Amino acid sequence: MFMHKYCSLVTHVLIGSILLFETSCQKDYSNEGGSPDPVASGSLYDSGGDCSNISINGSYKAGIAFTSNNYITVKANINSPGSYNIYTDTINGYYFSASGNIAGVGIQAIKLMAYGKPIDASAARFTLHFNTEVCYFTILQDSAIFTLAGNCGASIVNGNYKTGVPLNAGDTVNVTVNVVNTGPYNIETPVENGISFGAKGVFNKIGPEVITLGGSGKPLAEGNTSIALNIGAAGCSFIIPVSNTTNNYSLFWKFTVDSTIHWQGILDSGRLSVAINTNYPSNVIYAMQVYGAGDGPFLAPITFQLNIARINHDASAGPYSPGLSGSKDFIGYVGHFDTTGNLSSSNSLPAFNLTVTTYNNVTRLVEGTFSGPVIDEFGKKHVLTGGAFRTYFKYN
Repeated sequence: MFMHKYCSLVTHVLIGSILLFETSCQKDYSNEGGSPDPVASGSLYDSGGDCSNISINGSYKAGIAFTSNNYITVKANINSPGSYNIYTDTINGYYFSASGNIAGVGIQAIKLMAYGKPIDASAARFTLHFNTEVCYFTILQDSAIFTLAGNCGASIVNGNYKTGVPLNAGDTVNVTVNVVNTGPYNIETPVENGISFGAKGVFNKIGPEVITLGGSGKPLAEGNTSIALNIGAAGCSFIIPVSNTTNNYSLFWKFTVDSTIHWQGILDSGRLSVAINTNYPSNVIYAMQVYGAGDGPFLAPITFQLNIARINHDASAGPYSPGLSGSKDFIGYVGHFDTTGNLSSSNSLPAFNLTVTTYNNVTRLVEGTFSGPVIDEFGKKHVLTGGAFRTYFKYN
């Protein structure tokens, strides 16, 4: 637990709930002759004029009732012993208070119990009262407790990363976490290849949450950059594909397989064709193929082809879902030549998603994104992320 310190530290020895020390003599201030007990006098400030050190104990979370572990210890420089009442204002639904008798003089540590419970996840700045004096301290809500959800938080890399080009607002990574306890969070990755990612905020509810890590810096070299992500005791890494600025083609294709291998290249063109499904003669298939060549340094040359289709209506912008020919829209396969062979989407892997973001019949510009589970021609399942393409199409 952290707080703002307005005071210097004085160290003493604890006996019971009150610290007693530097006492050369004590006097019994019992109610002699019926006169009232004297009121203790002193100061909350040290010799330098600062508020004496305040230590905070316990956890302070929104909606959680306090226990005997929730208290603060304050230091007071007592000039004359007697009864005392030290308290704070009520802030964010709770306050601190203590009363009793002080028998000694000098620096005394006094324990104030917490009452109530925090209303929301926010810092609370308290005013501490002792006789006519006041000083201030702040209690920050406990940091959130959360874990990564799935493989490295099922991280999704957004944006384009090029050597020597500073990252912008679109260069982010989405990470899913499971929030166990609410509160503030601050996530920062180390700097790798000149770039890093981070986010901070407050979790107000438990359960799964998606965090967007913003990128900063600029890549120093091209290639796959592994960024470590440590959440609590768990550690993993995600891959940022960095290309050379000389490869900033206006027509392109790219995707990453299993978070390790990044493929990219020039998308030469697209072709739109219309055909009758021989298995379902009443159905017309509006098929589009976009295809292109590979580009270094990622194991060039690579030939790429992406097949998508609509059933009984023209190709258009919007999402495409894997399905059976003749029954619904479908994506044929993501084809390229490497050790995995063609990567096929399937109606048995419905989480695969392809979205055509631009489809212009006048300019014939088509572009989109794709990601999700696929299967290679050897029957092995892969996870494809960061897929994107941009090209022009012609009618076959």
